[in-house]
Amino acid sequence: GQTNDPDDVTGFTLNVIDGAAHLSWDPSPNPDWNHFRIKFKDALTGATWESSADKAKRVTTTGKVLSAQIGTYLIKAVDDGGRESKNATVIVSK
Repeated sequence: GQTNDPDDVTGFTLNVIDGAAHLSWDPSPNPDWNHFRIKFKDALTGATWESSADKAKRVTTTGKVLSAQIGTYLIKAVDDGGRESKNATVIVSK
């Protein structure tokens, strides 16, 4: 397997439809990619990976529907070795 962290997630988008947050993103380009992890923080600014709560620990597709909330959604890719992307990709829902 690879020894580097997976690439940061790209193409992260959010559409709120009938109280549901439809999140989507680009596939991971990493050959040892395993899943994505999504977190949420009920803040419009200043959310960090460490201060946010897990919303979906293991997503193996390029989309997820969660209940819509006001705040910040964060996502990282995770590889076969359990390494996460260096930076979380964020999107704010108002």
